[in-house]
Amino acid sequence: MKKTIAMIVLLCVAFTVPGVWAAPAKEQVTQGELAAILVNVLGLARFLPAAPTPYECAEVLALNGIQPKDGWNVDKVVTKADLARVIVLAMKRGDEVKNPDSDKSWVDFLASLGVNIDSIGQAADSLRPLAEPVVANVFKGGSQTDPLKDSQEFGEPDSPEFGTDANVALTYVALQQILQEVEFPPVVVRPMTPN
Repeated sequence: MKKTIAMIVLLCVAFTVPGVWAAPAKEQVTQGELAAILVNVLGLARFLPAAPTPYECAEVLALNGIQPKDGWNVDKVVTKADLARVIVLAMKRGDEVKNPDSDKSWVDFLASLGVNIDSIGQAADSLRPLAEPVVANVFKGGSQTDPLKDSQEFGEPDSPEFGTDANVALTYVALQQILQEVEFPPVVVRPMTPN
């Protein structure tokens, strides 16, 4: 009788405590998922298509010097060492790590800053958007061929031309400097007269 009552109490508790019968939370995150989180936190998502692939996210991070020790492998599960390294590199403080070949040094450096890397969310909270992001294909917008060149109506597309389709890596500051050097015609404002 006591066993029956104990089972009933146990089942009642199990059904009333939230999360007891819920599916376990996903504990492992892939490097591709981490890359997608980081591009949003670092302000790099604006340089990517609306729904970027994990490879595109990893590529723009790598262009900015942010990657795990062995480079991005979007299907690999993130380790604490991977997370520590990319967080420090995203902070642009990689040169402050005493022994960059040691995974422990990256983890210890973040601990010395008070950055918790027990979860990706907590680690990402320590990041801010990059001040001078490096991006490829700043003028990315569709075609890989010269839009001014005569294209054929049918058959093979025209060939890519150097200069119009070159992969360009520019920082925001460099782009601002280029725009400052361009001379724009003056804007003439004419008053409107009633008819």
